[in-house]
Amino acid sequence: MKGLNQKFQPIIATSEQLFIGASVAVGMSAAITLPATAAGLTGATISGNDYYKYDVNGSQTYLNQSASLDSILQGNSSNPGGNIELFASSEKQSGLTAFMSGQTTSISGKIGGQTLTLSSLNFNDWFWDWDHKKIDTSYGANNLANEWFAEFWDKGATETVKTKGISVKQTVKIGPKTQKIDVALTAAETRKFAFDKFNSIGGFAGSSDPNISYIYEDKNDINIGLAGHYDLKAFYTQDSQYAWLAPYLVDGFQASEVLKYTYGDTTDYLYSFNATKSGLLETDAWSHNGNYEVKIAGAIQSKDVPEPITGLVAAAGLGGAALRRMKKSQKS
Repeated sequence: MKGLNQKFQPIIATSEQLFIGASVAVGMSAAITLPATAAGLTGATISGNDYYKYDVNGSQTYLNQSASLDSILQGNSSNPGGNIELFASSEKQSGLTAFMSGQTTSISGKIGGQTLTLSSLNFNDWFWDWDHKKIDTSYGANNLANEWFAEFWDKGATETVKTKGISVKQTVKIGPKTQKIDVALTAAETRKFAFDKFNSIGGFAGSSDPNISYIYEDKNDINIGLAGHYDLKAFYTQDSQYAWLAPYLVDGFQASEVLKYTYGDTTDYLYSFNATKSGLLETDAWSHNGNYEVKIAGAIQSKDVPEPITGLVAAAGLGGAALRRMKKSQKS
């Protein structure tokens, strides 16, 4: 689905030590360790050729395949900038074929001392059960597709739809003839109907093409920006593929696409149902106006830092600045 993007800007902070001078009581000395924020992805490379690079000019994003990947991935939630869309052909028949056959597109680089790989999703990602024993496309299976769609529905569907269900047209045979009649579905039947139809129209493939805007290290976490639609319901309403779903959703519903990551020995999936305004808009007048920030929490190993002594700094230029005891970084 066209829409997610963002930009990562590494923020590098250096640790500095300030020593208390002779004007302080004899023998008293202490060091202040300034809080450090780590850098972003370095040495980024792309694996696969199914991607779009979106550059930024002012408040507009635009397709620019010659844009620098390092430049694109600069930014943060306040200024996400451009983005790279992985699995750019997700809306095409060729993309569906690639999705079904297990192909993905990814970017990799170093952050926090280890390799981080961010990837689009394929059919197996969605429909392998969590025990990796079988592929199961049915509603209620124990896999990512059902887990994600359950959260999508719980957050997105209106209370009336979730509690009372909907009425749908179904073709039935009455005698020798067939005709369409209205059939009332319970809330549980409605959820199954929505899952099955979303799957049948390629909805999971369309949610597998994340637009990555930025990546940076924040203490023990890795923050990642995904560019998308600030109002997904509004986008669905005007899109022929998803227009059937829009009436069942709350106004202003937000949902990102899904991102797969591997960091160290961990592989998992990230997505969000909460966007902030990016201040950007793609040339299609619909995309990239929402920023969805996701994080790999506690991914960066703690690093011991010196603990300063509480006291007052009287060194030149620092006046009576107070020293506050700094805690060691902890894995969140």
